[in-house]
Amino acid sequence: MPGFWDATIKAVYAADSGTSNTIDVIKSGKAFDVVADIEVGGGIISFGGAKYRLNVVIRNQSKLTVVFAGSQSDPLPAEEGGETSPTVNKQLRLQVPATWAAEDGDVLDVLASFKVSSGNFVNTTTTTGSQFLSAT
Repeated sequence: MPGFWDATIKAVYAADSGTSNTIDVIKSGKAFDVVADIEVGGGIISFGGAKYRLNVVIRNQSKLTVVFAGSQSDPLPAEEGGETSPTVNKQLRLQVPATWAAEDGDVLDVLASFKVSSGNFVNTTTTTGSQFLSAT
């Protein structure tokens, strides 16, 4: 759990498109989602909100290559009507399009970084998800 002035990415994983079902084996080139569970302390967004950036890399550990890299960013608005915002818990989702490729049996994983900034306050964290396999 982050502190009042912290932000963290608690977990990241590959999931079937539009679901929270984790992937163990996926057909090469099939679209899927990366799901990131994040938590942001109320202090970092209490001064008019904050902005986040989620960076995601799908790595092929068998070939030591990157098969996909993407990012998304959006504001985290401060709650109206109070001086202190509550802790924000969100599930962010980034779609991996059907343009990636790997060979049968290649080991893949998800590496993600999460950055939150609000004025002079900046917090960055990273995590790696569970491994999964490519199949043809």
